Amino acid sequence: MCARRQTIIHLSAAILLGCALLLSAGRACGAAPGDMFGFARYLELKNEFYRAVTEYERFIYFNPDHSLIEDAKLRIARCYIKGGEYDQAEVRLRLLLNASSRKSILFKTRLSMSEIEYRRGNYGNSLIILSRAEDTFEPDPGRRFTVQYAGVWNRIRARRPDSALKVLRETSDTGGAAFDLAALETDIAKIKDLRRKSPVLAGALSVVLPGSGQLYAGRPRDALSAFLWNALFIGAAIWAVESDHDEAALVLGAFELTWYSANIYNAVNNAKKFNNTEWMNHLRYLERTYPDPYNASIFDD
Repeated sequence: MCARRQTIIHLSAAILLGCALLLSAGRACGAAPGDMFGFARYLELKNEFYRAVTEYERFIYFNPDHSLIEDAKLRIARCYIKGGEYDQAEVRLRLLLNASSRKSILFKTRLSMSEIEYRRGNYGNSLIILSRAEDTFEPDPGRRFTVQYAGVWNRIRARRPDSALKVLRETSDTGGAAFDLAALETDIAKIKDLRRKSPVLAGALSVVLPGSGQLYAGRPRDALSAFLWNALFIGAAIWAVESDHDEAALVLGAFELTWYSANIYNAVNNAKKFNNTEWMNHLRYLERTYPDPYNASIFDD
């Protein structure tokens, strides 16, 4: 009797659960398309990108003929970009590029593809895609400025400040830019005035006097270490020669030659590190001061 009662209870629970699931599915299917798209957008804005992708896919499945289908496909790609899944995003964007005829969608698709290359550090490829995006922005000053501004940043990142300034100076319409273009021009021009150390000079100095190249490159501790170790090995080798310890002299000479060569390499490398640090500090300043060239708001109009 108890076993029968338990079976009835389990069966009833299963029926109730099934009804609940059917009711939930019915509500999801019966949701207005705009609500489904809006909920997916809400998740995207909360940075819940993969949940948003699921909801956009649900919207596409239940509303295959809706006018927002291409927008949903673009938003899926945008979610993958924001989540750092560039390969997934690229696949989606290429499919959309081949299927869509809407200029606004084509513009945002190409701009998104340019962003992927920008985030990957492939600035040359990004600029090529941007040049194609120019064919799809229609007579829209805002979109024209978007392409030009992204081009400026790609050139900055590629360490081509002269080219970036040239493009910036050719920007005739700001499209309502929320920052001072003249200030940006001044800050880009400062790249040429950044402090630099010559790797060639650093190496040459260390050839003449071990440690002097490191001192020139702003590494006093490395300079002291290089000077002392080289002095130690040279002194020991001289002592070995004067004491007729030929084998020891050969070993110490080999060690000194290795250390001497490493000292030159270290000086050159320190000069390069100095230059890179100066560059990265200025780049971070530019990123803090001016908006991201692929600002999310570009894709929302």
